[in-house]
Amino acid sequence: MSKRIALRVCVASLIAAANVAGAASYQVAQKLPLGGDGGWDYLSVDSAAHLLYLSRATHVAIVDTLTGKIVGDIGDTPGVHGIAIAGDLGRGYISAGKADRVKVFDLQTRKTLASIAVGAKPDAIVYEQTTRQVFAFNGHSDNVSVIDTATDKVVDTIALGGGPEFAEADGSGRAVGHQHFAKALFP
Repeated sequence: MSKRIALRVCVASLIAAANVAGAASYQVAQKLPLGGDGGWDYLSVDSAAHLLYLSRATHVAIVDTLTGKIVGDIGDTPGVHGIAIAGDLGRGYISAGKADRVKVFDLQTRKTLASIAVGAKPDAIVYEQTTRQVFAFNGHSDNVSVIDTATDKVVDTIALGGGPEFAEADGSGRAVGHQHFAKALFP
């Protein structure tokens, strides 16, 4: 398929998706001022605990969604991108991209429990509750590290053939990674 046809198919898909999304009625429920130092990447919400986990380059700020106040911080996460919440396990997982590691922390004490070596520059990270696995999508090594939460060890590394940028769990035992939009259109 030529790049021009691929681009047309992709644009048509985006227009169709926008039309479907446009049919839904969304409203702003709450606004939280998220000041502080450092940029941010992915946000993760623990709705049961009313907490927002905000990646801030070298640390994760924890915000109480009821008050809007910062209630905690997890340090030593260089190049943090994503935070995966495993509420049923009482743990969270942080991708520390500049360290090529995933940090495991206790949701109650916020203390680091483990530091797991993964591929190069982990970015998106997803907890899949059905299989109790964490998927760390490694942007520079073009693969995904599969972590068994029972042992907090990498049990598999899957080549992806492209730099993953975003990921989501489908609720039925799978995690899906998405390439950066520009890379997907113009390889």
